[in-house]
Amino acid sequence: MLLGKWRGSLVAVKVLREEIVERASAAELHQFKQEAAMLQASRHPYILNFYGARLSRHPYMLVSEARRASPSHAACAL
Repeated sequence: MLLGKWRGSLVAVKVLREEIVERASAAELHQFKQEAAMLQASRHPYILNFYGARLSRHPYMLVSEARRASPSHAACAL
């Protein structure tokens, strides 16, 4: 998972590296594409926004909204 900026917003980018894609089965690649479709269909105030996906060539990517953890979220993770 990488952090970046897109149109001034903090985004999280999930990247499938080429060496992973080369070893992945067709079912695993299909599952990654299904994850993109599920995120595209999910809209709710308590779910981070999904901005898009790159699924046609390497590297495959999913881009969604990212939030920095607040001190209260960090305490919950302990």
